[in-house]
Amino acid sequence: MALDRHFFVINGLALLLAVAGIVIPLWIVSEGNVSLLEAPALVTMLLCWLAAGVFWWRGRTWLMAWKDHQRSRRAFYTIDHGGEMVYWVGAENRILDVNERLLRTLGYEREALLKKSPVLIDQNWSDERVAGWRNDLTEGSLLAQGSTYVAWDGRFIPVDQRLTVFTEEGSQILCVFALDVTESRRVERELEQTRNLLSLFLEGLTAGAFIRDKEGTFLYCNRKFQEWIPQVKVGKTLWDLFERVEADLYHEEDLLVLETGPHTFDNSPPSRPEGPWFEFLKFPILLPDSPPLIAGIVMDVTSRRNSEIQIAETNAFLEAVLKQSPIGMIVLTPQRTVRTINAGAREILGFDEPSRVWTTMTNLWPEAKLFSAQAWSERRDWHHPDGSLRSVLVNIAPVLGEKGDQLALLVMLQDISELQEAQKALQLMNHHLEALVENRTKALSESNEALRHSLVELQRAQDHLIQREKLASLGSLVAGVAHEINTPVGVGVTAASYLRERTQTMMSALDSGQIRRSELDAYLDVANQSTAILLANLERASNLIKSFKMISVDQSTDPCRGFSLKAYLEEVLVTLRSPDASLKVTAQVEGDPTLQMTSYPGSLAQIVTNLFMNSCVHGFEGRQEGHILLSFRAEQDRVHLIYADDGKGMTDEVLTQIFEPFFTTRRDLGGSGLGMNIVFNLVHRKLGGTIEAWSKPDEGVKFTLDLPRESPIETPADVG
Repeated sequence: MALDRHFFVINGLALLLAVAGIVIPLWIVSEGNVSLLEAPALVTMLLCWLAAGVFWWRGRTWLMAWKDHQRSRRAFYTIDHGGEMVYWVGAENRILDVNERLLRTLGYEREALLKKSPVLIDQNWSDERVAGWRNDLTEGSLLAQGSTYVAWDGRFIPVDQRLTVFTEEGSQILCVFALDVTESRRVERELEQTRNLLSLFLEGLTAGAFIRDKEGTFLYCNRKFQEWIPQVKVGKTLWDLFERVEADLYHEEDLLVLETGPHTFDNSPPSRPEGPWFEFLKFPILLPDSPPLIAGIVMDVTSRRNSEIQIAETNAFLEAVLKQSPIGMIVLTPQRTVRTINAGAREILGFDEPSRVWTTMTNLWPEAKLFSAQAWSERRDWHHPDGSLRSVLVNIAPVLGEKGDQLALLVMLQDISELQEAQKALQLMNHHLEALVENRTKALSESNEALRHSLVELQRAQDHLIQREKLASLGSLVAGVAHEINTPVGVGVTAASYLRERTQTMMSALDSGQIRRSELDAYLDVANQSTAILLANLERASNLIKSFKMISVDQSTDPCRGFSLKAYLEEVLVTLRSPDASLKVTAQVEGDPTLQMTSYPGSLAQIVTNLFMNSCVHGFEGRQEGHILLSFRAEQDRVHLIYADDGKGMTDEVLTQIFEPFFTTRRDLGGSGLGMNIVFNLVHRKLGGTIEAWSKPDEGVKFTLDLPRESPIETPADVG
C-alpha cells in the first residue's frame, strides 16, 4: 500500500509540474511583455517539464517495483505454505535459503541451515553428484529422483525431489523441490500388504476362485481353480477353453448374474456328465467408472453328490432289508401313523392293518413311553391270533434328526420262544460243565503244585551244573597255570643245580690253595649267567602265579573294578591250555593297550575261558593246531569285543540253539550243555551287554560282544 500511495503522489506532482510548465511561462509572457521563446519563459517551461518527466519516470519505476514485489510476495507465500519443501543452493554448494515448509517438516531453525552443506538434510547429497546435475540441467529443465532427508531429531523422511537451475547475477542457483512421501509410502505399503493378503487368502482357499469380464475373458483364477480345471488361463475366453455348448451355458449364467444378482449353479460340465461336480457361487462386481465383472467361488461337491447317491442307495438297501428281515420291524411317526411294517412283524403279530397296529402299540405302552428320547427294551408274552403263546423281545429306539428332533420310532420284535427253550437247556449244560470244571481245576492245581516242586528241583540241578562248570573252568585254569609254571621252575632248578656244582668245585680249589685267576673268572661268569637265568625264570613263575591269583580271585568273588582290557585278556590266555596235549593253540589279542574298563573281570575271564574251551573241544577237534584271535575297539561308551577261531564251524541248526541251556553236541563225552548258556547269561545279566554268534561249516566261528565300558553295579535282584 505504501508503494501505491507513493505512485499516486509522484504522478500528481508530475501532473502539477507539467501544468506549471505551461501556466508559469504564460504568466511570465503576459506580465513581462516577453516572448514565449525568450529565455525566462522558455527556461521555466523546460525546467517544469523536465521535473515532471523525472517524477513521471520515477513513479513508473516504483510502480513496476511494486508489481514485482507483489508477485514475489505471492510466490513466497505459495512456496512457504505449499505442500513441498524448497531450498536453494548456490554455486559453492551452500544453502542460500529454505522455505517454511522445510523448516516445519524437518524441525530446523533457518539459521542452522543457511550457508551449510545440503548433506546436513539430504542423506544422498554429494558435491560430485551435484556437479553432474549442474552440467546436465539447463534453465527450465527438471531432474526427478528419490532421496531420504534427515530431520533435526534424527528421523529419516523419504522424499520425491525435483531439481532445476537458474542464473542469478551470473551465478548458477540450484533449486530443489522435495515432497514428503512418508504417508503415501505408508499407504502404498498398506495397499501392497492388503493386495498380498488378498492374494494369499485367495490362493490359500480350498475353493476355486475366478474373475472374468462381461465378454467371458478370465482376468484372474487362483491355484485351486486351475488345479481343478487345468485348461483355464488368464486372458483366455470361455470359447477358447470350452466347447461352444459349455461356453454358451457359462456365459448365459454370467449375464443372469449381472442382471439379477448372486446365483448358485450346481452342475457338471456337459462334456463330463460323470463328474467331477462343482458348485458355482457367482456374483457381480460393480465398480464406479469400470465395466461390470463376474466373480465366482467354486466348490468341489463331487464327494457330496456321491454321498447323496450313496445315501439314496443306502436308503433303498435299508428299505429292502427292512422288508425282508426275519426280525419284525415297525416304523411309527410322531404324527401317530404307521409308516412301515415288514413281513417279520406281520408274522409275529398276526395282522398288519396300520390302525390295528397303532392301537395295539398304544394299548401295550403309553405314548409318553413309546416316544421317549431314550432307547429301551423288554420281554412280552404275546397271545397270537392262532392261539399260541409267544415270548417276544421288544426293542424300541427313537430315530433322531441332526438337531435332535424325533423323526420316527423304530419298533423291533423278535420271537424268542425257541431261544428261551435253548437257554433252559444251556443252563442245565452249564451246571454240568461247572461241576466238570471244578473237578478239572482241582486236578490242575495238584498238577501245578507237582510241577512247581519239579521246577525247584530243576533250578537246583541247573545251579549245581553251573557251579560244576565254573569249577571245571577253574580246574582247567589251575592245570594251565601248573603247566606254564613247570617250565620256568624246571629251568630254575637246573640253573641252581649247575651253580651249586660249580660252587663246590670252586670251594675244593680254594681249600687246596691251587685256584687260578682264570678259574675264578670262569666261575664268576657261570655264577652271573646262572643267577640271571634263575632270576628270569623265577620272575616269570611269579608273574604266572600273580595272574593265576588275580583271575582265580576274580572268578570266585568277581568284584566290579577298573582294569586294562588288553593286559587282562593276555593274562587270561596265558593261564589257558588245551585239554588235548597234542593240540597246539595260538591265541592273540589285538586292540588299544590303553583302553580301560570298569566291569567284572571275573565274569569276562569266565566268558573267555568257556569260549576257549569250546574252540578246543569242538572247533579244533581232530586237528593238530588252531588259531584264536581276540580283538576289540571302543566306540563312545561301548566296547566291541570279537572272539574268532579258524575251527570247523557250525551248521545253522546248531548255531540257532548254541545259547540254549543243556544243548550240546558232545553229550556222549560228558558235555553238560551249559557252557555257552553261562556265557550268554554273564554277558546279558552280569556285564549288561549283548552277544551274537556267526558261523559257517569249515569257516570257523565268530562271537561279537557289545559291552558297556562301565558295567551297571550288580544288585541282589540281578544276582537272583
